[in-house]
Amino acid sequence: MTVTTGVDVKGSLDLLKKAVSAVSKANKDWLAAVETFLEGVDTAKNVDPAQKNADFISLEQAVRMYLDEVSFIQIADNKLEARISRAPATAEGLSAAIKQAEAYHVVTFEAFAVLQEITANKIFKFPADVKADLQAKFSTARTARYGSSGTGAGDNGKTQSVSTIPDGLVPLINWLQSQQGAVSSANEPEGTDLLFGNTFELFKNKRFALTDRQIIKLTQSWGQVINDLIKDSSKAEADLILIHSLLETLYDRLESNVRRVSEDILVDLESPNI
Repeated sequence: MTVTTGVDVKGSLDLLKKAVSAVSKANKDWLAAVETFLEGVDTAKNVDPAQKNADFISLEQAVRMYLDEVSFIQIADNKLEARISRAPATAEGLSAAIKQAEAYHVVTFEAFAVLQEITANKIFKFPADVKADLQAKFSTARTARYGSSGTGAGDNGKTQSVSTIPDGLVPLINWLQSQQGAVSSANEPEGTDLLFGNTFELFKNKRFALTDRQIIKLTQSWGQVINDLIKDSSKAEADLILIHSLLETLYDRLESNVRRVSEDILVDLESPNI
């Protein structure tokens, strides 16, 4: 992504850093409250009787699943804040930071939506004081992510174009992208750019076609990420928790969203005899 001239790179990067910090701080308070509640949840007190049926997973499984979502967002928050804080005040640094922030939103969107359902009192029952505390902290987290006019995870971060600097991380990402102008598409992505592009499209739940060879290269690139993490034992545990959750989503969408096309078709289309 290329930043056009005239963009205040340092000012834009400072805005992004401030927005990311606000999201991280608000999430920290909200997720800590969710975590505390989940760790003390009780079937008799906190589970709606209507949920207790043959298809309802055990309480232990449900709590573990939701705690995993909490951990996932916490790890993603720490990683994003660390990366954005180190971003150099250059055109390339700003472009990379915007891409990282957008990737964060895409990969944490579903976890945020799931935990929003808990906070909205749709999964567990809360005492009045716990409910009030959770919803107040979630309101701050939602505003930090989607802005004061955002409706929460349900809007998938879509915002209208604005001429003034918006509040909220997702509206700010959209605004910064609009300030950058057109992105050059003279060269088709290839190599690692292509692998990253396809991975990102899966996270955005897009549908597209790949050959078997391209699918193999794509999944091998995911395996290489894991191998690289394992080599760094100091960060392996936290990173692997994050990667495991991401891979579950990727493989599910690889199966449902990617249409396999024959290599022979591509060869025929490229043949000079046609």
